[in-house]
Amino acid sequence: MARKALGSAPSDPKDTATKGYVDTEDTASRARANHTGTQLASTISDLSKSSVGLGNVDNTSNATERAATATLTNKTIVGANNTITGITPAMKTGGFKIGIISGSTVGSTGNKAITGVGFTPKLVRFTILANSTFNTTSTITGDGAMDGTTQFVTMNYNNGTTTTKQSSQSNAIGFITTSDALLLASYVSMDSDGFTINVGTANGTFDIAYECYG
Repeated sequence: MARKALGSAPSDPKDTATKGYVDTEDTASRARANHTGTQLASTISDLSKSSVGLGNVDNTSNATERAATATLTNKTIVGANNTITGITPAMKTGGFKIGIISGSTVGSTGNKAITGVGFTPKLVRFTILANSTFNTTSTITGDGAMDGTTQFVTMNYNNGTTTTKQSSQSNAIGFITTSDALLLASYVSMDSDGFTINVGTANGTFDIAYECYG
């Protein structure tokens, strides 16, 4: 049996208008979405650092950033002399040999001024560092502090079998060997650029590390 022709597809003016609208919007949508990934930034409206959440980003190269001097608001770190200023408290670290005048020569007793701190300390802490040539079989520590009013040092000695401890409130620097305390220095003053101690016993065997807080 022969197949009957169905004739032309129905036509409605509304369908034609709808298709035209959809085609137009689809073309515009494809252009905005840029699915091919080739759209230039200059063709996108309202594209800025702020619009994508990067308002604080600049175009400085990494090399320039690394070479720049870092300055914090009201807080400056000076790496050359281990000093941190502009914060509370200010801090400075350093060290010296007790009684040393020059080289490895042990100087006389008396006042010794430590300068280069950069401020007047409110508190100075000391730690004595025993030279390995002094004693290689025992652990010796001496930790002290002074604040312009009071001072103290606590000293510990341990040879593996015996532990001895002593303390003093009239010195800020000292150490102990066996059962004998050797008190090295006491507080004199807090100065505008450091502090002054009075060396009671000059001993070039020891280095003194200090921390100043202002």
